[in-house]
Amino acid sequence: MTILQNAVNKLPEFESKPAGFPLVFYAKGYDRSVYVAERPVGILFSKELPIVVEGVSSGSISGAGVDKGWVLGQVDGVNVVRMEYEKVLQLIKKSVDKLPRQDVEATYVKLTFNMDGVDTSFNIDTAPVGIVWSEELPIVVKGFAFTSTANDMGVQPGWELKAVNDESIAGKTYEQAIEMIEAAEALVAKNLGDGGLASAGLDAFLDR
Repeated sequence: MTILQNAVNKLPEFESKPAGFPLVFYAKGYDRSVYVAERPVGILFSKELPIVVEGVSSGSISGAGVDKGWVLGQVDGVNVVRMEYEKVLQLIKKSVDKLPRQDVEATYVKLTFNMDGVDTSFNIDTAPVGIVWSEELPIVVKGFAFTSTANDMGVQPGWELKAVNDESIAGKTYEQAIEMIEAAEALVAKNLGDGGLASAGLDAFLDR
């Protein structure tokens, strides 16, 4: 065996990284890196500059370990601190579109309500959740279906809906918010084996 062959055999073996891209955040004076390798990413960003993490949706894979309040600094090696908001979104979308999708086995719908100034969440493991909603913004609990898990769990009429699966409905139209609820219900029904529930909006929900 030659000296060159000996040297090659002693080289360390490196695991190949899956297709993806890094996100770099600024948090408390430190750089925090997260490698995004699959969808859904599930990181909820602010709608203005600077782009700040507002939360991480349930079922998020790549968002694990990311904390609220972190400021987005780089996307796939590109500094976005001084970039226009729309261009940052385009960059993120372009990077995410290349990722493989990981199906998330959601088995409940997480609804967050404002109850006397305090946000309270319920994980409802049936679909539909059995809540009758108001017909305009703000979206408020008006009543319940004859059999309602939400009612059994303690949800009360008059409570205002704030988030669906940790995704805020602030800034959404009434139709968009209702679509979020229906998409979450459809995903749960699909995973629990109920094929009779309409799955409109399901694909969009999986990419959030």
